Amino acid sequence: MTTPQSLHAQFLEGAQYLLVHDYQKAANAFDAVLKADPDNMEANAGVAALLHKTNNSRPAYKYAKKALKKGSTNVPLLSLVIAIALKLGKFDDAKRYATKAYKLAPKSVKGMQAYLHYLQHTDKWREVEQVALRLLAQSKDANARLTAGTALQSVGRIIEAIRIYRNAIADILATKSPPPIPKGASQHENAQNALFDIKKYLDSLGVPFCLAHGSLLGIYRDGDLLPGDSDIDVMLPWSVDR
Repeated sequence: MTTPQSLHAQFLEGAQYLLVHDYQKAANAFDAVLKADPDNMEANAGVAALLHKTNNSRPAYKYAKKALKKGSTNVPLLSLVIAIALKLGKFDDAKRYATKAYKLAPKSVKGMQAYLHYLQHTDKWREVEQVALRLLAQSKDANARLTAGTALQSVGRIIEAIRIYRNAIADILATKSPPPIPKGASQHENAQNALFDIKKYLDSLGVPFCLAHGSLLGIYRDGDLLPGDSDIDVMLPWSVDR
């Protein structure tokens, strides 16, 4: 028998697979929920997030709007709708939802991040600075500070942005390792194999390289790739022939 609790559990399973980029299993879980309840807010939002991550913005927007019918005051959902609307160039929609998210939760980190996303994409630089400073005062979360740092960098406050980046990254490096990969999520293993293949191939060519971005963070902090990574970030020296 299908119950709200069992549908929620199935959605959470899909969300976990989405987190580690196992898109097929995430889609299967969300689809199973929607088959039982086509108007399920969580599953429609999950499909929207999946489609957005895989650059299918138009269908993503359709599912996100459907989710909003039952989650019109859900700030994380509004943040997703704003991101998709901006990608599609629907700036009026983005403004409407960003303003709503900010009014619903003016002191919420998610609300401020959603509003900043809109402001930066529409060149409202004076307000970008104000909201970024408010976000810094409100939250000690490293990801929130990185968002604020990026916003301050965009308005020319470079020195302050660098200081924020350094402090936030130091906090991220000091945090505990992420939770383990759920069973059946194979993308992480594929990424590990890809890294060994890249090294073997570049070594055979005598081309030096180093890790970068998320790949470097995972190896430095945890001795492994990050659980959510399904790709490899590498850099080559400028001296290498392109």
